[in-house]
Amino acid sequence: MTVRLRAPMPLFAAGALLYAAAAAVWMTMVPDGALNAVELLIPLFGVPFLLLGRCPRWRTGLYLLLLVPAFHFAAVTAAMHSLDGMGRNGLLPPGAVGGLTGATLSFLALVILRLASWRSAGTMAVGIAVLTLLGYVGIDKMDFLQGTRWSGYDVLLALYLPWQIAFGFFLSRLLRVPPKVEPAACPNPNGAP
Repeated sequence: MTVRLRAPMPLFAAGALLYAAAAAVWMTMVPDGALNAVELLIPLFGVPFLLLGRCPRWRTGLYLLLLVPAFHFAAVTAAMHSLDGMGRNGLLPPGAVGGLTGATLSFLALVILRLASWRSAGTMAVGIAVLTLLGYVGIDKMDFLQGTRWSGYDVLLALYLPWQIAFGFFLSRLLRVPPKVEPAACPNPNGAP
């Protein structure tokens, strides 16, 4: 019998660590152009929750395995396009644009898929603000690892890992947890109550 964990935040934190570890291994094995391939590992973020969490419904799987990676790609693309041709910022710095894009799309999809309620709009707004700030700080502070043995993992350690852990925190607050289903009472084969 499989024991199903109920607390989503530790599962999302485990997913963030699983992703970071797999991405670090990949980047070590394939150092040239590895960052583009690491983007394909984003679905690992949701795997612990889907395997051990309380709501392994098809919509949750669709969200974590397909939509979150798609929104991550959209966020990275938006961040890159926020720079003008001379490498200068537009209205917002690239990290903030990426964080804002990823968080907004992810939280809207929760509501559209009925995995969260509009009544959680306040939590979503705070989440969008925090994740936008983490995107900005993550990109801005990536160079603090320069000159260390961790410099090749700067995007993972300064941006992706903190962002995913914070995202997991907000997901754990927003996701609707299905009510505990009691097993149906088995009828007595003798007909007695």
